[in-house]
Amino acid sequence: MPAGLAAIAMNLPFLIWNARNDWPSLTQPVEASDTWGDRLTRFFTGLVPRSLGLMGEGGGWVVPGAIAALVIIAVVALAVVGISVAVWQRSMVLLLVVVPVLVCWPLMATLANLAFVADSRYAVIYLPFLALTVAIGAEHLAALVSTSVRRAGVVVVPAALLAVTVVPWLHSEAPATPDANGLANAVAEALDEASVARLSGHYWGVLPVEYASDGRIVTAVNGNPYVVRLPESQRLVEGADPGRVAHLHLAGSEPTLPLAADTYRVTEVGPYRLYIPVDG
Repeated sequence: MPAGLAAIAMNLPFLIWNARNDWPSLTQPVEASDTWGDRLTRFFTGLVPRSLGLMGEGGGWVVPGAIAALVIIAVVALAVVGISVAVWQRSMVLLLVVVPVLVCWPLMATLANLAFVADSRYAVIYLPFLALTVAIGAEHLAALVSTSVRRAGVVVVPAALLAVTVVPWLHSEAPATPDANGLANAVAEALDEASVARLSGHYWGVLPVEYASDGRIVTAVNGNPYVVRLPESQRLVEGADPGRVAHLHLAGSEPTLPLAADTYRVTEVGPYRLYIPVDG
């Protein structure tokens, strides 16, 4: 009961947003391009290694393959021990942790959206349960060794995990930029100077602008990928006067603009081109 009440409380803003926008979370914004089996396989070949800090976004190992294999084998072994302990003890508390581990991946594979595993965002669904199951297994095995080994393990195990699953990933994958919001801020400043508060364009380009401007600049997604995260903002921009809407697209693309090309002032912003209406 406490867990259920906590889940409702934590998700209340999400539920209210859904209620106000005709429950968009009940529909999948992308159509399935693969099978249930394809997605399930991809979880274990791409999502799990990435969520353990062993694989980069591009699919390459950030640690030597042998070390990655050892970490994965250790996690699987500890999880199996944790599951066995929970079943053997018949503890309802333990089973509430273990059961989601057993059913999460098959259930996740039914959702077409979860086919994307490159940045391991969807690992948030199972990772807490997997971590707790591994901890149950580790605690059980720790009870079988001497006190001195357990005391040393408190220091050695976290240090080893940090060295293997965190440091290499940060060195390989962390953005090499002093300001993660620099591009979004630059676009927002250009639009403020032109007194334009509506922006349409590339998914990964426009949404950070609305966030960085604290909603001062309202955005809509246009082009590929066409995934609408902010329905209310999308409606406002699509219903606005085209002469008051700027556009942001990747420099190598050829976007279809609602007005003639000579009615826009084009500015290069990082990998994007910003099209600002001259009379905006």
